[in-house]
Order: sequence, then C-alpha cells, then structure tokens
Amino acid sequence: MATNEAEITQEDVQAPAPVSVVENVQDPEQIEEAYPEPKGAWAFVLLMAAFYIFYWTLSYFEIFIFRGA
Repeated sequence: MATNEAEITQEDVQAPAPVSVVENVQDPEQIEEAYPEPKGAWAFVLLMAAFYIFYWTLSYFEIFIFRGA
C-alpha cells in the first residue's frame, strides 16, 4: 500500500535558536525607553470629544428645535 506521506529526516527538523541569538533579546524596559511617549494623543481625544458633543448638539437642534417636535 503506497502513501503520499514523505519521511521526515533530521535536516527537516528546525534546530532551536543558538545562544547568541537568545542573548540579543532586549529587556522590555529598554524597548519602552527606545520609543518616545506619544505626542498629540490627548489633543486627539479632546477633539474627538468636542466633535462628539457638537454632533449631538446639532442633531438635537435639528430634530427637536427646528422641526418643532
């Protein structure tokens, strides 16, 4: 009975990473220091909140005030 499965040889198996590669992994604190704190995130959130309030205020005036509902 013939099968389509190939035999796995030693060359097909991936060896674990060498020690030199494992030693080059950075400490998470060093990674955090490498990236600066995001600028403008607070301004973005404030603008989103302001436009959200503006949108619902405009919707309120259009639906309840201008239409006389």
